[in-house]
Formats: sequence, structure tokens, C-alpha cells
Amino acid sequence: MSLLCLNFQALGKAQVVTSLRCIFEGCKTSMAFLSKTKVTSSERGDLVNKLDDYDGVFVDCRGHSGSLAMIWRKAVVVNLLSRAFNHINILVR
Repeated sequence: MSLLCLNFQALGKAQVVTSLRCIFEGCKTSMAFLSKTKVTSSERGDLVNKLDDYDGVFVDCRGHSGSLAMIWRKAVVVNLLSRAFNHINILVR
């Protein structure tokens, strides 16, 4: 299993989602932690639909600051333990 960590701004934009999918396939990664995504709760639903073979946990941005995302292939078993403005805590099996 491989994990990719990126500072990935403007994640909700269509061309960025396409780039993210190419990164997942090119690196053959199972999971990705994305910081500073600036994804709002309304954009999150669209993003999950565009990444149909992936699941994820998101923390909304506050104004112009931050937001986090943890995205993984649906084949990976993940349990969410906690999340807050500055962290996502998961258990991977």
C-alpha cells in the first residue's frame, strides 16, 4: 500500500480532479492525504461523484484557510476515528 501527501489547492475544479485521478493511477497509490484543498461541503459531493472508485473523508475550509481530505480506493478498509479543523485520524486495515 502506498500513501501520497500533497498540498492540493482548488480541488473542486474539474481539471484538478482529472489531474488527481492521473496522479492516483500514475503513482499506483492506494491513499492520498491532501492539505489546503479549499473544498466546501457543497463541492465535496461533486468531488466524490467524480472520483467514483474512491472514498474519502473531508474537513471543510474556514473562510480562505485550509481544509483537509483523505482519499482512498474503495478496496481499502478505513475506519474514521476523529476529524477536526487541523487533523483527520483514521485506522487502515
